[in-house]
Amino acid sequence: DGGGRPRRRTRRAGRIPADSQPRLLAHGLEACDSLEHLTDSMLVLQRSRAVDPKALGHEDAMSLVLSIVDHRRAAHVGEEVKLGELESCLVRADRDAVRVVLENLLDNARKYGGAKTTVSSALEGSRVRISVADAGRGFPPQDAERLFELSRAGSGDGVTHGSGLGLHLSRQLARQMGGDL
Repeated sequence: DGGGRPRRRTRRAGRIPADSQPRLLAHGLEACDSLEHLTDSMLVLQRSRAVDPKALGHEDAMSLVLSIVDHRRAAHVGEEVKLGELESCLVRADRDAVRVVLENLLDNARKYGGAKTTVSSALEGSRVRISVADAGRGFPPQDAERLFELSRAGSGDGVTHGSGLGLHLSRQLARQMGGDL
């Protein structure tokens, strides 16, 4: 080593019990997926800030929701995402931004509402409402705005994982497209 610091061997190598390895590997992959999603969300937000809302493309709302849900089902085996009624109409939207918003809502539904989630859409006047419903216990209406605060990870009820950025970024993306969350 030439007189430098002695090389230390990692004591953890090979010490994980075989019966714990699948669970820990799944947890590690989920953490990597979470970090990738967070990075992607922030990049989409930055890119969307440079786009004039009037220049957004036209997307079929039903096709957009179906493609996001299909991807979600493939990426999160065991998570049940059902489709409610879906309205077919053209909407002015950024496909990547809608994907990020819907993925964040589905992530929250999984964390706080269990494995069963329903996604639906409905035409309301000149707007389309995309809804994500879960079987969670919900929250008091007066706490709704607090959920969008920057870096508000968890809800104080024992679930504290996450960056606290998902709903905040999602609301910004929705508003940049002329919608809301």
